[in-house]
Amino acid sequence: MKFSWPMRAPLFPEPTMHSPLAGLTWEIWRRSRRSACLALGCIAFCALINAATPERFYDRVGQNLFGLFMLVSFLLTFGIFNYTEVSATKDWNSFPYRLFVLPIPTWQLVTLPMLLGVAWVELVYFAWIRLVWTHAIIPMPGWPAVVLGSYMVFYQTVLWGLAGFRIARLIALGFGGASSIGVACLPMFSKIFPSPWFSEERLVPIVVGLAVLASVVALATVRRQRHGGGRRQSWFKTRWERMLDLMPRRTKDFRTPASAQFWFEWRRAGLLLPICTLFVLVVIFGPITWFYRRDPAFTAETLLKILAVPFVLAFAVGKAFIKPEFWSMTLSMPSFLAVRPLSSGEIVVSKMKVAALSVAMSWVLVFSFIALWLPFWADCADINESMSLFHLIYPHSWLALELLSIGVLVFSTWRLMVNGLWAGLSGKRSYYFGSPVLQICLAVLLLFAIGFWPDALRPQIHPTLAISIVGWALVLAVVLKLWFAVFAWSRITPRRTWQYWLIWSSCTICFVALGILSASIPTDTFRLEHLIVLAAFLVFPLARLGLAPFFLAKNRHELVLTPERLAVGKNVQIALAMVVSGIAILLGMDFGRLAFRYVDAGGHQVRMLACGHGSPTVVFETGARGSGGAPLEMWEKVQPDVSKFTSTVAYDRAGVGLSAPGPDPRDARQIARELHTALQNARMAPPYILVGHSFGGPFIRVFAGMYPGEVGGMVLVDPTQEEFINRSQANNLDGDIQPDDWNLIQAGLTEAHESRIPGGIPVVLITGTGPRVLPSFATEEQKLKYRTMRQTWLKYHADWIAKVPNGQHILAENSGHNVPDTEPELIINAIERLVVQARSCK
Repeated sequence: MKFSWPMRAPLFPEPTMHSPLAGLTWEIWRRSRRSACLALGCIAFCALINAATPERFYDRVGQNLFGLFMLVSFLLTFGIFNYTEVSATKDWNSFPYRLFVLPIPTWQLVTLPMLLGVAWVELVYFAWIRLVWTHAIIPMPGWPAVVLGSYMVFYQTVLWGLAGFRIARLIALGFGGASSIGVACLPMFSKIFPSPWFSEERLVPIVVGLAVLASVVALATVRRQRHGGGRRQSWFKTRWERMLDLMPRRTKDFRTPASAQFWFEWRRAGLLLPICTLFVLVVIFGPITWFYRRDPAFTAETLLKILAVPFVLAFAVGKAFIKPEFWSMTLSMPSFLAVRPLSSGEIVVSKMKVAALSVAMSWVLVFSFIALWLPFWADCADINESMSLFHLIYPHSWLALELLSIGVLVFSTWRLMVNGLWAGLSGKRSYYFGSPVLQICLAVLLLFAIGFWPDALRPQIHPTLAISIVGWALVLAVVLKLWFAVFAWSRITPRRTWQYWLIWSSCTICFVALGILSASIPTDTFRLEHLIVLAAFLVFPLARLGLAPFFLAKNRHELVLTPERLAVGKNVQIALAMVVSGIAILLGMDFGRLAFRYVDAGGHQVRMLACGHGSPTVVFETGARGSGGAPLEMWEKVQPDVSKFTSTVAYDRAGVGLSAPGPDPRDARQIARELHTALQNARMAPPYILVGHSFGGPFIRVFAGMYPGEVGGMVLVDPTQEEFINRSQANNLDGDIQPDDWNLIQAGLTEAHESRIPGGIPVVLITGTGPRVLPSFATEEQKLKYRTMRQTWLKYHADWIAKVPNGQHILAENSGHNVPDTEPELIINAIERLVVQARSCK
């Protein structure tokens, strides 16, 4: 007896069609139903989150999370109505030729996909507005709907009308997407440039009329294709190719198959990224930068956007570049490439070289545009100010930082192009689409963690614990990357392996150098050098590139990769991985933090750095007010040298840097009591030489008034003077300071004014009167205002120190307010004199 299993009914059974239009509608749904369900799933998921979570979740991360899923849903929507197919005879991507045999007029054949696309994109948009963006205020909800519907028509017109022009079609789609965003923002300009042409009443008919015109063009194009027209060799392309024939070209044979493969890959896709970059720079940024050429803030913002252009384009182009065939809609290895007399590794190397050359050309175009734009038609006031500040912070290493930063930009762009080669060359759609989906899922999980993180738990986690967790997570990532790379590169030829390991080592050393140099700011609160160096080990791609030849070989020869094929690499590779892993572990331990200790300051812990030996003890107080001060690293250029001849103590006030918050009110007396308690608990015996910068000056004056028998001298480094602050408040010179902050400032200054300097102790006041040469970006009016302010500042300092017995006034003519960073030797010499004087009085 024979048994037959019942057939499972399909999830979407195919119905019987009673008309060609119904059949065409069903086919569009059938081929894209997964994308449609995903788009609706994004909306349903975000609507559920919006309804179930409190409003604080929306304020924290909800906007970013919903924006990410909204972008994905619209990308899926336009992917659904990418209604094209590759023609094998004409080698182009156009309207499906097989539909030309349907017994319906061409206008119905073209109009139906367009109407369905417009209806679907409007449905998706209004679903987002009604179900998800309920907390947002959208002043013109109808206008984006008009723009989206019109862009859907333009999108399909470009797909069908530029079927034989691959690069031109990509550029047209990119320009259309960018211009649609600009058009959507036009009504917002009505407040800046009052004009009736920026109103929705004028813009809606124009945009709809252009959409209707585009649909007519699409109809004419498809009708021509349906009746045998639309040949690939158009008159324009024929003349273009004739002109190219007149240009010098290669006539010699290729020396090796690898050079031929490189030429092939370059001709197929190498120029796409530079061409798209040039198009964006000339067509989009060129006119915009000219229009806003007198706006310095716009110049600074646009410079960052221009630098981001290669990254954005490389991310998009890279998704096609990592496939075996750039322009193919499938991931399988074409027979033309599979039979090449090259190993899979050589093919991968050719792609990596083409990507490197393409990225290099793109960045040359970007830097060339910037080199022309900034000097000739840009207002660079804000950029010059930022660069002057950059040179001030890094007086000796600014050039190295700039060069290394350029290298990081170029190599990071190249990474976007080639890092997914293993997935694209595998031939598996699950790998190709799963990799970006996994990245999106990780980003979503991170946003959820941030959004649902309890507010009550935040103060309980000390910054040192958070830094430690991040550090060890980076250590784990570095170690896994290195050892996975040892296995991934083990089956590749030794010559290629060592070539790439050498490149990786050289580039990683550059990234590490950039991390070390960029982290050398004296006001680094959290001492993140070790985290930056660990992250530098992860920048340049290594492990996944080693897998690319294996997956390509599988796709090319239909091999089955077994675990035993991935043997362990050579001993030298293992040794290198062990050395770098050990360095990563040492960085994770962060021995630099062992120099600090935490001391009780009256119920809360403050971070303290004690160095040197001998008496008296020099105590450093940082500037700024209350718990908003600078960290102890502010004295990084002073404390080490002073520690060579006496004991020193620098600390973070409560709530500053890595110290725990302290009780209110945060006035000068409370801060002085906490410092005294901390010094006693740290067993730092008096007498103390107090050194205070900026608002730290009033703090140490209050300390000296409260504990006069324990103070042996004072150094006030460009201190805040109460008379100057009162004058500033009366003249409203600091209008950005809030009333509560003014009350806190006044409380501290009043307490300092009421304090008395202990008799007989030496007092040194250092006033910054410079810099002698002001930055070039400052106007004459700004320079005059600054010098006038500095003269007033100097007058109040001179009046105060003149009333102090044993007072000495020193002028720092090359420094402004930040004397500890620009002229630390003045402070060191002044402290040394007070230490010698204090010892001689014993």
